[in-house]
Amino acid sequence: MEKFTNWGEQRYRNLVMDRKECTLCEKNKLVSMVNISNISWFNKQKKFDTEYLGPWSEWQGNLDSDLIIIGNDWASVEYLKIHKEEYLISSCREEPTNSKIRRYVQECIGKEISNPTISTTNQIFLTQAVLCLKDKNLLTQESWDHDITAPRECFDHCSKFLKATIELIFPREDNNKRGAVVSLSQRSTEIILNLFYEELMKNGWIEKLKSIDFDLACSRKSPDFMMNNHTLNKLIDVDSGIPLYNEVRLFPMQHPSRDCANRSKKEKAKKERGYWAEVVEEDWRRVGKYLYS
Repeated sequence: MEKFTNWGEQRYRNLVMDRKECTLCEKNKLVSMVNISNISWFNKQKKFDTEYLGPWSEWQGNLDSDLIIIGNDWASVEYLKIHKEEYLISSCREEPTNSKIRRYVQECIGKEISNPTISTTNQIFLTQAVLCLKDKNLLTQESWDHDITAPRECFDHCSKFLKATIELIFPREDNNKRGAVVSLSQRSTEIILNLFYEELMKNGWIEKLKSIDFDLACSRKSPDFMMNNHTLNKLIDVDSGIPLYNEVRLFPMQHPSRDCANRSKKEKAKKERGYWAEVVEEDWRRVGKYLYS
C-alpha cells in the first residue's frame, strides 16, 4: 500500500474492513455474490483477500491520485482465482480491458501505469461499483467471466463504498484539489449520478441534464436514475465533465472492452476520418485537459 497521511490511511483501512464484513450482496437471491473475504485458495489454509478495497485497487490504488476509474463489477470467483495463482503480484492480468485503460491513461492523460502482472507504478485509483464476485456455478460456462452483470441490487448495496472511496480520495475539506472520476459504462454512471444527486440539484446540473437528455432527467423515480446507451453517449459528449462537488468532475465513458464506444460518433468518424478509435481517444483526452490545463 502507498504511504499516505495517517488520517487517509486509517479511513481507507476502515473502509476495507467494512467491505470485508459486508454480507448484503451474498444474501441476494438472483445471482450468488461472494465477498472476497470468504474465498480461500490453494490448500484452503490461506484467505484469498488482501488489504485493498478490491482486485482492481490491488493493481492501482493510489489514494493521492487525481484520477479514479470506476468499472461495473469483476468477473467470477473462478476467474479471479485462476489469475491470482498465475500472476502472484496482482489479481489482474493484461487482458483487453486493462490493456486499453493503460493505453488511454498513458497516451491521452499522460500517466504511465505498469502492466498488472509486473505492477511497479501506482499512479491512479481503480475500483468497481460492485466489489463482490459472481459465483461461477450459477453462470454458463461461456459467460461466467465477463458477460453477466451483477444484479442492480448489488450496485445499490455497494454504493456506500463507492461514495466513501470518492470522498476519501477527493476530500470535501480540500476545496482546491482538482479530480476526475471516470465511470465505465451506463450502470456505474447511473450509480454516481444517484449518489451525488443533491449536489447536482444544488449546482443546477439537474436542469442541464434535462437539456442534454430529457429522458434521463425525467426517468428519476426516487431514488434511481436510469439511462440507456444513447443517453450515456450524450453525457460522454459533455466537454469538461459533470461537476459533482468542489473541483471534482465526472467523465462518463463507454466500457473499453466493447466495440461500442459512441456508435453514432463512430459512424461519423468512419465517414470523416476513417478511424473511429480517434473518437474514443478524444473522449479520454478531455479528462487530461480538465486535470492539467
